[in-house]
Amino acid sequence: MKKLSESDLKDEEDAVETAEAKKRHSKISAAECEAAARPQKAREYKRPWDAFWAGCRLFKDELNDVDRSSWDQANKSTFGKRTKTAHEWFDGLSKEKKREAELAADKWNREGAPKQQHVVCVFQQQSMA
Repeated sequence: MKKLSESDLKDEEDAVETAEAKKRHSKISAAECEAAARPQKAREYKRPWDAFWAGCRLFKDELNDVDRSSWDQANKSTFGKRTKTAHEWFDGLSKEKKREAELAADKWNREGAPKQQHVVCVFQQQSMA
């Protein structure tokens, strides 16, 4: 394996340190993460939310990274493996993240769609009649 020169090694260390600092500063609380990921449209509440789907929505960036790394876009037959990959990713999540997803799913099921969406749905149904 080829070793990096001193200057390249220093550049790599600086890049890693910058990325870690950026990650530390951009951390948001679980409540803020849940609020940002909360479904806003009434149609998204047709089926009850479960921990898996809530986790996919809460940790979308993580799931997208896993999905991109495992999906061969040139080979269309790998498209069907995406759901399997998502389930494997969810099974590998920490207990804390799974618990966070369960709590979010329970909250979303309990509270339902935002009240403004209820009005929009009723209005659309009345205009169709």
